[in-house]
Amino acid sequence: MELNKLLEKYSGSILMQKKIRLALGYLEVNSQNWKEISQPEGNYQVDDILLDTASLYNLAIFTNDKNLKRKALSKGLKIIFLKGKGKIIKSYFPI
Repeated sequence: MELNKLLEKYSGSILMQKKIRLALGYLEVNSQNWKEISQPEGNYQVDDILLDTASLYNLAIFTNDKNLKRKALSKGLKIIFLKGKGKIIKSYFPI
């Protein structure tokens, strides 16, 4: 899982470790509401996999990445993002 790789990558940052562990805890508690997908064969970008998966399963993408938001909106996908130092959740569709 990508979050486990990030734990190793940010082993020197207590703040990042805390955020990653929080995300892992959330996923564990809500395990019935998500599914890990494997990367398809070939040379695909992560953004393309996210966009294709969101489109296939009619899912919203939760991201602050400007390029990913732009691509998702151009495909008519739902976007959720954070504002105000991560304290306000916004979306481009009714939640």
